[in-house]
Amino acid sequence: MKTRVVASAPGKLVILGEYLVLEGGPCLVAAVDRRARVELGRAVGDRGQITTWMPVAEQHGFGSGQPSQLALVDQLRQGLGLSDQIFDAELDTRAFFDPDSGEKLGVGSSAALSCALWAALQRLFQEGALDLTYPSLDGLRGVLQGGSGSGVDLAASFAGGLQRFERLAGEHGARLVPLTWPAEVIFTVVYSGHGTVTADFVGEYQAWRRATGTAGDALLERMKTVATAGCEAVATGRGTDLIGALEQYGGLMAKLGEAMGQAVVTPTHGRLAEVARDLGGAYKPSGAGGGDVGIAGFTDRQALLAFEAAVDAHLSVLELSIDPQGLTLEQQET
Repeated sequence: MKTRVVASAPGKLVILGEYLVLEGGPCLVAAVDRRARVELGRAVGDRGQITTWMPVAEQHGFGSGQPSQLALVDQLRQGLGLSDQIFDAELDTRAFFDPDSGEKLGVGSSAALSCALWAALQRLFQEGALDLTYPSLDGLRGVLQGGSGSGVDLAASFAGGLQRFERLAGEHGARLVPLTWPAEVIFTVVYSGHGTVTADFVGEYQAWRRATGTAGDALLERMKTVATAGCEAVATGRGTDLIGALEQYGGLMAKLGEAMGQAVVTPTHGRLAEVARDLGGAYKPSGAGGGDVGIAGFTDRQALLAFEAAVDAHLSVLELSIDPQGLTLEQQET
């Protein structure tokens, strides 16, 4: 009898709190219904075989103690103490790519795959010491993200649904508070047509903070005030206030980009924000900005449809919804 482990985890969409989350401020994040899927089994013989779908199929062979040539896989093998283990795997993140260009959409494919593979490797090789808790996953953040990210994407993939996320002081874990999306707010997501390397923008932000010291505190405090108000609006079901927070935070992201010398809010993002504002809604980049995706929120469906109709042909309106299901894991015997 052969054991096969199947795991999946959703992607993410940051609603509010970009960059601020790196300072321990509140971040509103939603898991979205684009899922990474992992199938894992013990290798037959002395070599493992990994097939990746990112988005087209590629195969990678490796032996015990050898690198697989896939950075994320090898980081997890090392972090879990499984570098000597070999296995056959299929890693599928096709749902996270634009079908026309083949580029990543920027909705958390790496975090979703990390979460699913982390769980599958433990179930296959460490069943006697299985620890599938969020603190355990968060403890590998430094291995997976080099200690530079906040881990909000991993949290969304693990927990699912809508969460208020905050890192605790001194890097001692994070706090997750589940929330419910306000019924009166409808949202749509736009793909800008090109991706962003989040780590590059995070690096630029951290360099700006080191260079300016406390000079940037006033801007970050304004961002914190708006993000906090937005999280509280969601918690109390005040949809109109959430729309206001989206608009204000987008404007502050533009100011942050100017201070950093980076186009966090690109001309495309800026134009979409104007269209949404004219229709009584709000739009802002989601995540690091500079490309990837943005979110628009409205309380009127006709206004949302008008916004979508105004999106340029070279951009894409994505069919995304909040996925209430976080990490899933099952074991099959064949």
